[in-house]
Amino acid sequence: MFEGIYLWDAKHGTPKRNASREEVADFIDKLAEQPNEVNHNIYQFTRFFDDFVKEASEFYEEPAITDYIGMSDYDKNEPVELLYYFDELAQEIPEHYWAVILKGAQINNLVVYHTISEQLKDPKNTKQTTEGFAIWKRHLNKLKTKEKERELSLSKKTKPLNPNELPETLMYADKTKHPNMVS
Repeated sequence: MFEGIYLWDAKHGTPKRNASREEVADFIDKLAEQPNEVNHNIYQFTRFFDDFVKEASEFYEEPAITDYIGMSDYDKNEPVELLYYFDELAQEIPEHYWAVILKGAQINNLVVYHTISEQLKDPKNTKQTTEGFAIWKRHLNKLKTKEKERELSLSKKTKPLNPNELPETLMYADKTKHPNMVS
């Protein structure tokens, strides 16, 4: 079993709530040995998470985000592995990344196991999941608002060029305008 975050469809079962790390590892290893199957819950999760990484990549550029852009670009009727795996949380926004994984898992009936913290989450864990996802959405809205404010302030600082006040570098030696300049 690799260190990271595993997801699987709840229809395949869930280890006991108080299962040891070894028992969970055995459960995951057995799932990994199963043949691939068409799984619309996993597909819907990848679409949900793909939306998140597209939004997050506007503000964060780390590979744990950008590498997952387009993760749902496959035929939903194509067989996939029973286990979906993330090797790490995004370092810049780990709590938001985790919250989005949990929310996507909850709405798509997936079980989540984080090997490092040994957290096992079934789809019924709704309160923490809903709160964490709402915090991400508020954070994203703040980022978008700041970006709009920055763009607005930049647009107020710039004014269109007056062709009659062009710097010497944009004019020919005989003081005529460059042909690409619009007057």
